[in-house]
Amino acid sequence: MSRYKERDTEDQGQYYFNHVDGMTRENLHSKSKSAAALAHRDVWMDRLMESLMAVSSAAHKFDTRRLEAEKLLRELEEELIS
Repeated sequence: MSRYKERDTEDQGQYYFNHVDGMTRENLHSKSKSAAALAHRDVWMDRLMESLMAVSSAAHKFDTRRLEAEKLLRELEEELIS
């Protein structure tokens, strides 16, 4: 499967036109320059995804610990009441 298949540029809307405009203004007319720009974007996307996964993992751990603490608190309250 080709990584660079035909895409529906109408469906991409303003995103597509923003890139065409930016690449034109920056004289990115060669494949090498365009590939470098896309690679730079991919590096940042990977870094953002790694950060998102780390935050998601931390949030899950926090939520698990919160639930455990709430359970312990309920058990303590029950012991104090009885």
